[in-house]
Amino acid sequence: MATDNSASRTTEILDRIGILLSGLCLVHCLALPLLITAAPFLGQFAKGHLHAQMLVVVIPLSTGALALGLVALALVTMSVFSPSSTDADTGVNDPTPGEVFQVAVDMDTTGNPDPFSGPGLIPS
Repeated sequence: MATDNSASRTTEILDRIGILLSGLCLVHCLALPLLITAAPFLGQFAKGHLHAQMLVVVIPLSTGALALGLVALALVTMSVFSPSSTDADTGVNDPTPGEVFQVAVDMDTTGNPDPFSGPGLIPS
C-alpha cells in the first residue's frame, strides 16, 4: 500500500514539473518574438554602449553552449568507439554502436547497392 502511495506522489511531482516546464516554454516562445521586435527601440537607451553590453550576455552564453556541445560530442564519441561488452551470465556479446557503424561502412564500401544483401548478412 505504501508503494502505491509513493508511486502516486512521484507521478504527481513529475506531472507538476512537466506542467511548469511547459508553461515556461510557452512564456519563452511568446516573449522572444516580442523582445526581438522591441530590440531596436530598446537600443536607444543603451547610450552608445550596446555592443559592450551585448558582449556581457553573448560571451557567457556562447561559451556555455560550446562547452555543452563539446561534452555531448565526447559522450557520443565514447559510446560509438567504446569496446563491446560481454554479458558474463549469458555469454552474449552485444555489439556497440561503433561496431554497428563499422558493419554499415563495410557494407557501403563493397559497392553493393542493396545494403540488406551484403556479405555475411544472409547465411548461405
